[in-house]
Amino acid sequence: MISSTFGGYMTAKLGLFAAQHGLHLTGQNLTNAGTPGYTRQVLDQVSINYGGSNRYASRNIVNIGNGVLVKGTSQLRDPFLDLRYRNEVAHFSEQGVKLDVLNDLRDILDEVKNAGDDSLGDGGIFNQIGDIIEKFEKYTSEIGSKEFDSMVKASCQSLVTLFNSYSKRIEEVETNLNYDMETAYIPDVNSILKSIQDLNKSIRASEVIGQSALELKDERNLLIDQLSNYMKINVTYKPVSISASTVIDELHISMVGRDGKNYELIADEQRREFILSKDGDKTNVGLGPLSPIDQELVSKLNIAQDALVRAQNAFDNRNETFANAYNEFAGVKEHWESLEKDLAKLRTELGDPDDKNPDGTALYKAMKDATDAHWEALLEYEGKDPADRTEEELKKLIELRDAKDAAVHAYNTKNSEIRAKEREIEKYQETYDASKAKYQNALANLDTNPLTGGQLLDKDGNPLKDKNNADITKDLLTGDELKGQNLAQNNLTEAKENVQKALDALAQSEAKGAAVESVNELLTDGILKGALEMLNYSAEYDDPPNTIRGIGYYKNMLDTLANKFAEAMNQANNPYEFTVQKTGTDKDGNSYLLYTNYDYNEDSKTYTYNGKIDIDSNGSLVYDPKDTDKKNPLDKNGNPIYQLDSKGNPIYDKDTNGQTIYIDVKDENGNPVYEMEPDGQGGFKQKEEVVRDDNGNIVYKTDANGKPLERPVLDENGDPVKKQVFEQAVDDQGNKIFDKDGNPVMVPAYEKDANGQYVLDNNGNKIPVMEEVKELVPETKPVPLRIPAPKKEADMETVKNEDGTAERHDLFKSRDGGKITAGTIDLADGWVNNSYGITTALNENDPSGNNTNVLHFINMLNGKLNYKADVDLMDQIQINFNTPAGAASKEPNLTGLKEGDTVTIDGKTYTYTKGATGESGNEFSDFETLKKAASKNGVDLTRTPDDPTKPLEGVLSATTATQTFRPYDVQVNGETISSFANIKPESMKYGDTITIDGNTFTYKPKEDANGDPVADPGKGEFSDMDSLIALAQGKNIEITVDGQTPPRITGMEKVDGQNVGVSVDKEPGIGSMVTGNTITIGDPNSSDSKTFTFVDPAEVDAAIAAGGDATFNGVTFTFVTPDPTATPPVVADPAKGEFSDLESLKAAMAEKQMFSDAQGLQDAAEKQSLTVYVDPKTNQITSATKPGSKIFDGTFEEYYVSLDATLGLDIKHTTEKADNYGMLAGSIADEREAATGVNHDEEAMNFMRYQQSYVAASRMMTTLDQVLEILLTQTGMVGR
Repeated sequence: MISSTFGGYMTAKLGLFAAQHGLHLTGQNLTNAGTPGYTRQVLDQVSINYGGSNRYASRNIVNIGNGVLVKGTSQLRDPFLDLRYRNEVAHFSEQGVKLDVLNDLRDILDEVKNAGDDSLGDGGIFNQIGDIIEKFEKYTSEIGSKEFDSMVKASCQSLVTLFNSYSKRIEEVETNLNYDMETAYIPDVNSILKSIQDLNKSIRASEVIGQSALELKDERNLLIDQLSNYMKINVTYKPVSISASTVIDELHISMVGRDGKNYELIADEQRREFILSKDGDKTNVGLGPLSPIDQELVSKLNIAQDALVRAQNAFDNRNETFANAYNEFAGVKEHWESLEKDLAKLRTELGDPDDKNPDGTALYKAMKDATDAHWEALLEYEGKDPADRTEEELKKLIELRDAKDAAVHAYNTKNSEIRAKEREIEKYQETYDASKAKYQNALANLDTNPLTGGQLLDKDGNPLKDKNNADITKDLLTGDELKGQNLAQNNLTEAKENVQKALDALAQSEAKGAAVESVNELLTDGILKGALEMLNYSAEYDDPPNTIRGIGYYKNMLDTLANKFAEAMNQANNPYEFTVQKTGTDKDGNSYLLYTNYDYNEDSKTYTYNGKIDIDSNGSLVYDPKDTDKKNPLDKNGNPIYQLDSKGNPIYDKDTNGQTIYIDVKDENGNPVYEMEPDGQGGFKQKEEVVRDDNGNIVYKTDANGKPLERPVLDENGDPVKKQVFEQAVDDQGNKIFDKDGNPVMVPAYEKDANGQYVLDNNGNKIPVMEEVKELVPETKPVPLRIPAPKKEADMETVKNEDGTAERHDLFKSRDGGKITAGTIDLADGWVNNSYGITTALNENDPSGNNTNVLHFINMLNGKLNYKADVDLMDQIQINFNTPAGAASKEPNLTGLKEGDTVTIDGKTYTYTKGATGESGNEFSDFETLKKAASKNGVDLTRTPDDPTKPLEGVLSATTATQTFRPYDVQVNGETISSFANIKPESMKYGDTITIDGNTFTYKPKEDANGDPVADPGKGEFSDMDSLIALAQGKNIEITVDGQTPPRITGMEKVDGQNVGVSVDKEPGIGSMVTGNTITIGDPNSSDSKTFTFVDPAEVDAAIAAGGDATFNGVTFTFVTPDPTATPPVVADPAKGEFSDLESLKAAMAEKQMFSDAQGLQDAAEKQSLTVYVDPKTNQITSATKPGSKIFDGTFEEYYVSLDATLGLDIKHTTEKADNYGMLAGSIADEREAATGVNHDEEAMNFMRYQQSYVAASRMMTTLDQVLEILLTQTGMVGR
């Protein structure tokens, strides 16, 4: 159209406005160029072109626009760049949190990096293991000495300290990360979501009134960017029309799940919260419901439910009104009809003068006949002469008159009755008409038209009945009066449909925003995923195994090294079973040692060798033909009687002075065996020996007079031995010579002749006087065959611990009695208190100084071992206390409680804390303090048996005490009430709550419009007072109500003496079990799980005492009498269910997955390739594992090097990923900034452009003003 001159002003004005807005917007952009998160804003302007045709249109006229219109401002956002940036940020942040944790682990485990750390001694675990190996290799000369044992012990103690320290520091890394999750990550995420929710409300409020709220959107985008650090998200905007001219965008943010689904976090003004929890050792992140519930939907539901109530009431009222009107009209109509019948009867009785059949008994005919008869008689009587009238005629006339009068009276009376009945009918006609109109009006308002075949129903849904209990529908008349209107039904149907729609919408909303128990496996990228993987994943140690190495992997790897090292050292130090010599007690009560090859004589208190030494026919010892040196004679069984030392020499028994003890050989009858010697004639004779008295002196033979007998001494040839005779010297005078002491001086005697001259031999030498050498004849006896006594063989028995298990000389133990880990490893008590030391020999009987086991130690420490990842099954142990008929379970009890274990009674939890008094809080230290704490919560606690000397034993049971609730003990929608009358289920709205004694019940409708149930009692939902009472009864709460309609609550109390649940949360144990109870280890839904059945130890002992076969829990074990002499020997085979003693019976039970004690469970589990540790003192299972995949082959030192290298590779790969994702995020951030940020050059140009536009628009205004002035002042003045 043609623009007028004044239209030009509007164009210029709009141009000025646009230029002004442009200048202001440019200034806004420039001043916020450095504001974090600020997005460049642009002016939204359009050219105006009014529609319509020009009334004076001409082809010479050129149409132009009408200026510019500024519609608003907008931001330059690129959703694609936002998506890319946020995805890369999530990747980067995930790797960042992982890298932080791995670096923390490196600070602990990287001993090369930490070589200069004085707190790690000489370099940590690697060097300490090397130091232990060096001790065994370097100090071989001192092996077996206390000094050597002390050196090794000190080195092992240093290793234990390092293991403990490393484990504690790794746990601190885990604790710190959990702390970050609890105090930083999850709160930060929830805070971000809350802030976004608040901003959404503010943005919506601004946009509704036409404001752009761009700065609020910038703030929101910053928060969305922050949220993307924690997880991968999807951001969408949903346009919503709020009026004909206004459309706003609703923000929706979803967490992108690994299952391909989107889990909504923000739905405009609704949001979720993340919930952190612990499930055993696992950290769990859940997602709460979309909260708050869509109040708009709830409001719609409430409105629809109110409308339904009104429609239902109208529906019920119309039916009830009709039923009442029908019954009322039926009565009125019946009475009216009765009146009509009475009137008709009266009329019939009266008769009708116009009746065409006047005959009969009608009163009218009777009156007419009587009147006629009287009248005829009167005329006849009056027509006679009075003198002719007789008395009889007069009497008859009088009778006829009386009959006439009576008939007239009867007629008049009946006629009066008719008139009265007619008046009564006339009067009742009004009542009849009113009742009929009321009935017809009620019929018109009925919900169902009887003509359509519908059934009239009362408010309870039953067919409408009349007062005679007849079906009204069938009794209704037909005709125009039955035209019913379906208004009430239509209203009711529509109301039901509206409620159903509201319920469906709310259910859809709730389902969409339903709580997600765990998102651990759904998170895609981000800090939360990275933190959870570091906290929950252990690669090969998980079940099933995976490739994610979190904190648990390195902790388990360190535990595996500590366990493998300790178990290997323990095994090496127990090369044989440690035994102790059996002892006996003699008749005097004195203890003596028992030997297998010696008998003890209680009288002489001496030991006698009881072996049967073999003797040949010549009475000589028998030797093995291979024993050419005849060092080791044989016994009757052909076995050598001596033990041999390392050099092959026999070991003899010695006395206290170290002298060899000899024994006499006896034959099989116990008679002495004597030594034999050649008799010189090719045979043998008994060898003799002299008899000695008690003092060791030789006893000699005497004659009858007691004079010792002598005999010549013979030489080797049998000739008598002679000696020179000495005589006393004499001087020349022949006197005997004595020495100075008076002793005779003896000189050799020589032969003299008769003259006293010396006789000379041929050589001229004196011939000495010789005589035979005599000796006393000793008493002799046969020489017993005597040999060195064999070394006494001690009768040994295995050393037993208090729990009946064999004693071990372990070097390491677990501090908590379970599996040895880096955190629990410690030196064994026996080694610490020097009860034993390093076992140096491989055999118990090896002589002192034998170092064969030390060599085994060295080979083991330097050898390659196989390492497997043991999968922890502690969270997969289920104890079934269901007992056979007649047996009572001993559960629950407090046996074996540890600090922090809990007892739950009637839903309330109490924590075991040493020293707790039970006075304050819910902490206890024994049964009495637990009883005291429970009593404060209205619970009476008892135990069986109640033994005051055993503070943590006995079966627990609990009952409630009477507890009366007052109104302020109850909350409705979280608010304390002042009166029970305030509880009105019939007035409650969807989702309203009632809380009684900590139990919360939620109101929901009983059913939807289709009759399907809505309220679910199983979820604590109620729909009326009756269902609320039923829910409360399930919690042992009795609610009393009055007789009103609807009923009102008059009181509440917790019922006295009701049994309540008691459960004890502690490590699973066997101390509470009875025969038939079972322990299942492993996932019960998997075929890999194993179930073990408990048998009471008393039953096992009784079976052994009784002898014969044994049956436990339906499984029979066969008794076998062992016979080692049979061929082959008869022995019990536990694998076949056979036994011969207690030990073999327990072994047979283990084969059948049955047990009666801690060791039995461990043995049975081992048969199923499970490793179970049971604390013998508490009977609690402290650890349970199954072998996982192989993780390494190598030495201890190589293992640690591999562990360190694996950590290094993880750090390297994670660093590379973080760097890559960081670079990508930075690059995209730059690209996004270029696209959405403020560019000073562009804004400077815009500033100039808008400035020029402003000047041009102003100039246009000036020009138009001049044109208009000319037009107004100078037009028509030309030529004047």
